[in-house]
Amino acid sequence: MKKIYLILLSSLSSFLQAQTILGTDINPVAGDNFSITTSAWINPGGSGANQTWNLSTMTNTGQQTVSNSSSTIPGANIQQVWSTGVTMHLNLNSTQHDVVRQIAQGVTISFSNPWTMYGFPLSLNASGTDNYSASFTSQGTTFQRNGTTTWTVDGSGTLTTPSGTFNNVLRIKIENQFTDATSGFEIEYSQEIYVWVKAGYRHWLAQVEDTQSDFGGGSAGSYLNTLGLSVPESLIAFNIFPNPSSDYISIQSQNIDLVQTSQIFDMSGKLLFEAITSQIDISELAEGVYMLVLLDAQKAILTRQKFVKK
Repeated sequence: MKKIYLILLSSLSSFLQAQTILGTDINPVAGDNFSITTSAWINPGGSGANQTWNLSTMTNTGQQTVSNSSSTIPGANIQQVWSTGVTMHLNLNSTQHDVVRQIAQGVTISFSNPWTMYGFPLSLNASGTDNYSASFTSQGTTFQRNGTTTWTVDGSGTLTTPSGTFNNVLRIKIENQFTDATSGFEIEYSQEIYVWVKAGYRHWLAQVEDTQSDFGGGSAGSYLNTLGLSVPESLIAFNIFPNPSSDYISIQSQNIDLVQTSQIFDMSGKLLFEAITSQIDISELAEGVYMLVLLDAQKAILTRQKFVKK
């Protein structure tokens, strides 16, 4: 058979401009487990369309694991446990990312009015504001927390971390102001958080944050370890065109950077072709229906779709 080539089109500029991320594209689900590398703070870079964020110099200051399971807390559907001892009870749905309860260092913060960190759908320049309230007891003293968060999707483009390079990424800027108050005593906090997200990854790719208060503050960064992490097939969206075709086919996908191997099977399951390629010439295939399968670096199936050779 004549050599078969595959063209993988990362995107068209109009496709990028129309990019939208839904809650189902990035919300974790019960059973998801992730590995995170912590880092010192790093400059988050610029805002706007077609950005190139280079966070490849993030340092390795430690490792964390994040485990997601079903929450039994009213108003929450996901319990997120971090190996650092932090537990988050979240309400994740098609419209927002809410914090319902947070437990850290033995202190339980219960939100009477949940904290919406950001909303959906996410697209460049989308924004929102949320007021929230909570209470907690620390060292025998009960505090009331009241805060306001403003979030904005302030950039889109390409992100590079020590885990790799990711296209079609959105950056969310979160500005969070809150006060913890008790009788005759208040502590004011100010946070600036940047979160990079991509459709198909059910955890952020990177995060940079700075927190300041009346008693000082701190800053840090972190990134998702993607080695061994496969994007669930149900979250991969792609198009084969033209389909049917007599000579070649091309692929368009927001997740094209994940593709490492392409395979073509006939409908009996026989493998006809496997390669890392850039264009598929199907001119010498017999007329009929075939299956194209795309694999990631760990040979996990990203997606599969039938095409017709005419």
